[in-house]
Amino acid sequence: MPDTTPIPASFGAYVAQARTERSLSARQLAARMGIATTTVTRVESGEYAVPNPDLFLALVDALGLDLRAAVDLIEPYRNLCTRFANEKDHTT
Repeated sequence: MPDTTPIPASFGAYVAQARTERSLSARQLAARMGIATTTVTRVESGEYAVPNPDLFLALVDALGLDLRAAVDLIEPYRNLCTRFANEKDHTT
């Protein structure tokens, strides 16, 4: 059965929702990822609204997030992916 949980309005909210659904504390997630707990809380609060690509992908992988949904929540990444797709369409 497909997951019908709505995607939150921000990447931080998406991370917080997924972490909570997996019954993980911010400290537990941070420990699994080898990062500081404050990094997790800063992403979730929106202080790190555009996490660096390594952190972004690590969170996607650690929480099993839908990559496309996650990218769509971060405007610079969404714009970059759109540009790549448009350039690919023009070269084929």
